[in-house]
Amino acid sequence: MTNTKPTERTFVGTPPYTVTFDGRPLEHRGGHSRDFCWGYGGSGPADLAFSIIAAMIPEAVDDVVREIAYQFKWEIVAKLPQDKAWILTHHQVRNWIALWHKEAEHAE
Repeated sequence: MTNTKPTERTFVGTPPYTVTFDGRPLEHRGGHSRDFCWGYGGSGPADLAFSIIAAMIPEAVDDVVREIAYQFKWEIVAKLPQDKAWILTHHQVRNWIALWHKEAEHAE
């Protein structure tokens, strides 16, 4: 998930654990860790997943964001390379959320 057009809205992670959204620092949400982390399934990645989903769906209540972010952490954030920069586009994250929503509807 590293290809992007220069004009597309993006989340960019740069070691050691700096994350921006559209060129600005991503607001740290979640409250599990002091720092954003990625590349494994701990509390720093949980906060990163929560913060990305909250940025994408600002109108969602925290419980909904937390539910979506839990799966996003394992499927996306935990698989990002720990020691390299990465990019996730707005489009990639939006598509993942749509797929998650579709799967959640079928599980009910």
